[in-house]
Amino acid sequence: MTEVYVWIDFSCINQNMDPAGELKQLDKIVKSCDALLTVVVDHEWNTWDLPSTRNDFFRDYQSKSWKEGKFAYLNRCWTRVEMLYASNVPLCEDIASRQQKFCAGLREAFNANRRQHFLYGTREKMRNSNVLGLEPLRNSFLKDYSPLTGEITKDSDRIKIEELMEKLQPYMILIKPI
Repeated sequence: MTEVYVWIDFSCINQNMDPAGELKQLDKIVKSCDALLTVVVDHEWNTWDLPSTRNDFFRDYQSKSWKEGKFAYLNRCWTRVEMLYASNVPLCEDIASRQQKFCAGLREAFNANRRQHFLYGTREKMRNSNVLGLEPLRNSFLKDYSPLTGEITKDSDRIKIEELMEKLQPYMILIKPI
């Protein structure tokens, strides 16, 4: 493994086709990834700003495509389940040799035995800012961002979401709070 493997969330699965069919082995796909990247297109990026002190990034990031409406990132079943998998499925078995390839945020995440979730939106691009590192979506956020209560394009996919959540349960029990 000589490269960084990134899951580009929110843009890599065609929601009009068969996302449930494409993600049958989500845990294995995520386990192969070193990081999760969410790209947020925001045509109104200059109408809001992040608070100087952040308590909850999921609420503090004000892009409409991040948090408003049924198609927003935080409101979708699939993106929620992908975030949970990225935060809870263990890293690859060869953590020690993998973490030597990284520096800064990725290395810190590996040291904490977690996969980093980065967000890069129009706001960051236009301000020539760095990617933003999100806190892991773990048990504490499940009440607000459960995939089982999110929006979905094909209602028949809810069965797969339920299956994926059941498959994730053993990982969530093993995770220690940071």
